[in-house]
Amino acid sequence: MNREHFYALMGGEGTLDYELYLNTKTLLSCQSKFADFCNKDELQFQIVHQIEELWMKLIAYTLLDIDEYLQQQNTNRVLTLFRRVHIAQKLMSEQLALLETMSPKEYQEIRKRLGNGSGQESTSSPSECAPPSTPAPTA
Repeated sequence: MNREHFYALMGGEGTLDYELYLNTKTLLSCQSKFADFCNKDELQFQIVHQIEELWMKLIAYTLLDIDEYLQQQNTNRVLTLFRRVHIAQKLMSEQLALLETMSPKEYQEIRKRLGNGSGQESTSSPSECAPPSTPAPTA
């Protein structure tokens, strides 16, 4: 397959019901343009870390639901929701194995582009997502 043709397909029109519901046009545009990557592993790096952010968003949202159910003393749903959090955490951990397929050279090239950036700056980090009634952990 021609690389430019594939890149154009990945841009997509986003007009099908599925694409509209999931907002795939916007989602697939969250990564840098293919021509702007410093190496061929940068797309993988960005996607893995963006997915981590989405999992953290789901975890935080679910923990807020758990907190509400506990305050209402409605514990039936809590077990299922804790299982969801556990599975999301497991998936987060497992998907990091993809980064092990990068060579140190490619990683260092990407790392230079991050500057001082790190996952600790994430708006989805645990300290940013603590419920208002619970003090955020200190480092």
